[in-house]
Amino acid sequence: MYFLPGLSFREYYNFNTNENIQIQLFSETGQLIESKELLPLSSESLFELKTNNLDNGVYFLQLQSSKGLSVQKLVIKK
Repeated sequence: MYFLPGLSFREYYNFNTNENIQIQLFSETGQLIESKELLPLSSESLFELKTNNLDNGVYFLQLQSSKGLSVQKLVIKK
């Protein structure tokens, strides 16, 4: 995924669960940049990640629940 400067990143996920989802953003070096907990109102949930304060580079978005872990690579180019 690539992002334009000054924009937010919005993503829909179908979690197939009504439990909380832990969302974490890591830098390429493994530094935790942001962490939030998503409380799904339904099995399909939306979260927003502001990208305007991120430097160019590679980031990893991690989503975790008791059902598993998903990691996506994000590339920021301004």
